[in-house]
Formats: sequence, C-alpha cells, structure tokens
Amino acid sequence: MIKLIASDLDGTLIPEGTQEMEDGFMDVLGELLERGYEFCAASGRQYANMRRVFEGYRDRIGFVCENGALVMEHGTIRYAQKLPRELVSEVSADILSLSCTDILLSGVKACYIHPRTDWFENQIINVLKNETCVFQDLDEVDDTIVKIAMYIYDFPKNIETSGHFLRKSMGCLPIFYVPGMTGLT
Repeated sequence: MIKLIASDLDGTLIPEGTQEMEDGFMDVLGELLERGYEFCAASGRQYANMRRVFEGYRDRIGFVCENGALVMEHGTIRYAQKLPRELVSEVSADILSLSCTDILLSGVKACYIHPRTDWFENQIINVLKNETCVFQDLDEVDDTIVKIAMYIYDFPKNIETSGHFLRKSMGCLPIFYVPGMTGLT
C-alpha cells in the first residue's frame, strides 16, 4: 500500500530552465492529499523557495531541502545538518579567496550571499526567488548553516583550478558536480 509519494522538483515537476510548477500538478497534489496520501517535495532548493512553490499546500506536505541537509514537516524541523561554525568560516574564506567564485551559505532561515557581481545577486534574489541576505562579514550571519555552495564563473576554464584547490584545502568535504550545472555544491 502506498502511503508516501516523494518527488524531485527541478527537471521533474518543474520543467528545466523554469521556476514554475508543471501545469495541472497542483490539482493532482490536492487530490492525493484528499485521498490521504502524504507528499514530500525533495530538492537542492532552500526551504523558503520550496514553500513559495507549494503555496496553498505548504503546511500539508513535507520538504527535503538543500540536497537533504534540511528536512521540514508541517513547519517543524525534522532534521538539520548543522555545519560547525569553524568549518563554515574556513570553507567560506577558501571560496572567497578564489576570484572566479561566488558563495552561497544555506541556513535554516535564509540563504546568505557575498556577491561579487550584480548578475549573481540578481540570479539568487530575483530569478530563484530565494529568501536572501547579503553579508559582508561572516559574523553578520546569525543562522544555522546546513550547506555551502559555490558558483564558478567561466566554468570550463576555472573548474580545474577551483576543484583542485578545494579538494586540497578541504579534503574531508565531498564536492559534487552536477552535469549541466555551472557550479559545485
């Protein structure tokens, strides 16, 4: 008997390159919930972003956010991968030392960026529509950090240097490259 249905968002329920749900899905979701099924949305997206996408149903479903680093159910934290503050400081300093990168710290309350370009800031705030705070100094960030992501400009040219540098300085952390994406998380 099926009790829970879980689905990825980008490229599954949300067509690639867009920010809007596939037509008709919300009607199907409403019907599933009325029939007693549980639904869980899973994504690398932040919690606030996913709640926006599921407006109208957000208090009735579960969310696996930030590539599994944060799990929310009916507004309650069920799991949060809390990165040690010292590690966040070290990794952030290393990423910010690379001129070809931008950084995004994912917190429980919001995401935090230190943008080097207007393009990056616009992408996070206006295109992805993340709940976003801009920081100049890491001490300004008052949140539990669950994920660190970096964007690499001119990816084909800079991945070798950036990836090598990060693996050497942070050998204990996994570095994931998603084909078709232009950044590492």
